Amino acid sequence: MSSVLRSYALVLRTPAIVMVCYLLLHTLFGSLSEDGGLVTPEGSVSIGIVILGLLLLGLRLAVVFLLPAHTAYRIVRMLLSHS
Repeated sequence: MSSVLRSYALVLRTPAIVMVCYLLLHTLFGSLSEDGGLVTPEGSVSIGIVILGLLLLGLRLAVVFLLPAHTAYRIVRMLLSHS
């Protein structure tokens, strides 16, 4: 029984790490862009926030589309190997 739980933990470890990173970056981006936004009042673009926004966008696409498919595949593969 503990080997089954251990294999579930191994399957879900990577998605959990990706989700925590996404939530941390989302919180950081929200707090940084809350005051000034992406464009300052002078009209210049904040390059650091734009890069962070692009990184967050890529991570969001991975979390919404790739992560569920990858997790489902790993769980099915694990269940088939234990049966």
